[in-house]
Amino acid sequence: MAQVLTTDAVLNCGHGKIAVSSSAALHVSGNPVLLQGDFATAKFACANSTPPGPCNAFAAFTAGVSTVLKVNGQPVMLASAKALIAPKGDLVVTSPGQTILDAK
Repeated sequence: MAQVLTTDAVLNCGHGKIAVSSSAALHVSGNPVLLQGDFATAKFACANSTPPGPCNAFAAFTAGVSTVLKVNGQPVMLASAKALIAPKGDLVVTSPGQTILDAK
């Protein structure tokens, strides 16, 4: 089991913060949970200025996509999330944004 990510989660690409918004109906500690589809519109504050340039998009997730908990048919994202970020970064979850709800 891993903690569910919310919009209050602290996420980064190794070079700067990533902000992910969500309008999910499920809230934990007053914040919407993050769904897999929410990451398509993530905002990157990547400070990587060396080629190939700043991070700007998520590739496929390799871990941390709930197999049990879904909202409107979309999987909820977990603190164990792992993903490559184009052009050259990795998702780092520093804090899930809540400590109440766990899922598989």
